[in-house]
Formats: sequence, C-alpha cells, structure tokens
Amino acid sequence: MKEFLKTHKIEIGIFAGALLLRLAMFFLLLAISSPTGFSLPFAGSDSTSYLDAARELGETGRFFDRGTGLPNSYEVPGYPLFLALIEKLGGGPLAAAIVQDIIAAASAVMVYKIGAMLAPGVGMLAALLFAIDPAGVFYSNFILTETLFIFLVLAAVWTLLAAASRSRALLAAGLSLGAAAMVRPVGEILLPGFVGALVILHFKEWRKIAVFSFIVVLGFFMVAGPWFLRNKLLFDRWELSSVASLQFAFAHAPLYYAYKNNVPAREAINIFHARFLAISPYGDEASLRNSPFMWQVAFEYLREDPVGFAKFHAIKTIPFFLSDGLREMAARADIIPNSMPSLGDLAMKRDFAGLRDALRENETALLLFAGGAAFWFLVNAFMLAGIVFGLGARGQHLALVLLSAFIVFATALVAGG
Repeated sequence: MKEFLKTHKIEIGIFAGALLLRLAMFFLLLAISSPTGFSLPFAGSDSTSYLDAARELGETGRFFDRGTGLPNSYEVPGYPLFLALIEKLGGGPLAAAIVQDIIAAASAVMVYKIGAMLAPGVGMLAALLFAIDPAGVFYSNFILTETLFIFLVLAAVWTLLAAASRSRALLAAGLSLGAAAMVRPVGEILLPGFVGALVILHFKEWRKIAVFSFIVVLGFFMVAGPWFLRNKLLFDRWELSSVASLQFAFAHAPLYYAYKNNVPAREAINIFHARFLAISPYGDEASLRNSPFMWQVAFEYLREDPVGFAKFHAIKTIPFFLSDGLREMAARADIIPNSMPSLGDLAMKRDFAGLRDALRENETALLLFAGGAAFWFLVNAFMLAGIVFGLGARGQHLALVLLSAFIVFATALVAGG
C-alpha cells in the first residue's frame, strides 16, 4: 500500500483535490437549495426525465416513456441505467450526485494521464484546469449526463493511445466509446476520430490499421449495436435516438430560416412545426417513428443552400467557446435572476448595448461573466497553442493532438449549434 501511495502520489493528489472541490460545492448547493426554488440535484426537466426513465427501468425492466407508454427512443438508456443502479443499491438523487463527483475526480486523473503522454507538465496543467473548471465543479452535482459521458470518452482516449498493439486494450477503448454513446448519442460521431488516430499511430501499416480499427469498431458495436438493432426492429430506423432529427427540424433549420428571412426564432420554429405536422401520421410524438418526417422537413429547406447553412452553423458554434457558464450557474442556483439573457449570445450577436444593459442591472452577473470569460479565454488559449505546436509532432503525440481537437470541435458543432 505504501508503495502504491508513493508511486501514484500525483494521481492521488489530483483525485483528492478535484473531489474536495466538488464536495464543497455539493454542500454549498445543498445549503442554499429549497423546495420552492433551486433544488439540488435537479437541473430542470432533463433531470426529472432521466430519473423517470431510471425508475421505469428499475420497476419494470423496460425503457418506456411514462407519458406516452411507448418505447423510449428519444433518450438512450446508459445514464438512466446508471441512476437505476444507484437507486437499487439504496441511494437516491443526492447519492448519484456524490457518485458523479467521484467520477469527475477520476476524470481529472485521466486528463493528467492523457496530457502526460505529451509531457508531465502538460498533464499537470490540463488536470488543474479540469479540476477547477467552475462549470465542471458545479454541474457534476446535478442529474445530468455530462459527467459520466466525459469520463467514458476520456477512458476511451487513454485506453486507445496507451494500447500500443494490445487487442484487449483496443477492444476496451471501443467498449468505453460505445458506453459513452449510450449515455449521450453524440458519442457515435466520435468513432471516426478514433479510427483516424489509429491511422496516425500505425501510418502506412495498413494491415495493422485495418485489424486494430476493426477491434475498436467491434467494441463500440458490442455495446451500442443492440440498441441500433432494437430501434430498427421497433421503429425501422438505424439510429440511436431521435434527438438529432429533432434538433435539425426544430432548431438548426428554423434558426437558419429565421436568420435568412429576418423573422423571430419562435415564428420560424412554428413554421417548421406546421410543416412537420402536415406530413407526419404520428402527430407530435418525439420518437423515431417521426424521425423520417423530421429529417424531411429539415433537409427540404437546408438543401436549398447547404453552403450558407454550413457557414451559419459554424459561426453559431462560437458561443460554445465563449461560455458565460458562471453566470448561468448562478441563475440556476437563484443567486441572480434567471430571466437574464445569455451574455455569450449577446456578445456573439454584437449586441453590445444589450450586453451593457444586462450587466449594469446586476453587479454580481458582471463579476461572474468576467470571471467565466477569463477562465475560458485561458482554456481556449492553451487549447489552440497545443493544437498549433502539436501539429509538428509524430506518432502518439500527433494522434493525441488531432483526436483531442476532433472531439472538441465535433461536439462543439453539435452542442454549440
């Protein structure tokens, strides 16, 4: 035991520091929560929906939508299963938050191990930024998928890059990525990045690339494949979830329509909703049965100007890197008014008058926005510097830099847009 503590003292220190910060936040939030307002660990309807799905799983063993009685194809079962397991072991929502704090602390260690592949100092700096990230410290205490998803993706990255040529490790990387996709469907778009990393790691060794890629893809589909098959059998769709089609039909396409035609976003959404209802035989159902009709409504419009949409969507992703997360966290905790507009969005729209007025109204919001912006500027500066300098590397270092960049920008395009 002494030898383990001596050998892994850096990892233990990172884990302890990250965990203590999150537990301190947990007890602070618990102290200010109230039944009538902010209530730990609930963050709006998403938390309630995940808990409902978890209880349905625990009580009946089925993954059904309690509201409609239909098989649930909007969410994937990974996170509800995680919550159901905690409840099965006697814990409730607050226990889930503490478990997530432990998982987040383990993720900080994973960040260190991955960064240390470049240099020990890089690993320490990356782990420090991850451990003290205000949004991470805050949101790990809520019933939301991000904490578990991030851990599984980091585990997949570390396992892949540390695997060398070991088949079991490569399979484990695929299994972890598949589990991530079963927590958040966006995980499926990361698979090409992992295959690309193998191409860099074993450049020109095409037989190895083919075999190792097959092993990683096999691991991914060992976890996610049954869900693809379930949705094909129930809904005739080879999709993990209806989330993507919903986003395109009722967010991406309408927002581009609003931008091009200079109409309010809500009006544009209503237009696309009416178009959808005109062709759907299943009404407003947010299931994969409606997915073909949602894709149809979105792409009938977007194919008119795909290049323009691509530019618009890419630009609209920028707020992902300009988060005013501290301000948003304070609003969730009822420290400042929740009615305040997103300061990041105002800055992105160059509505400086609106930004000035919003900040003048609340001095606390001004301080939180400044602190959050400064932290994210630092994170983005280090990220861009790492990408630029890393492009001159080779082998494992180059694979790590490019895979990390792919994960960041791919998820940004989905979340930020």
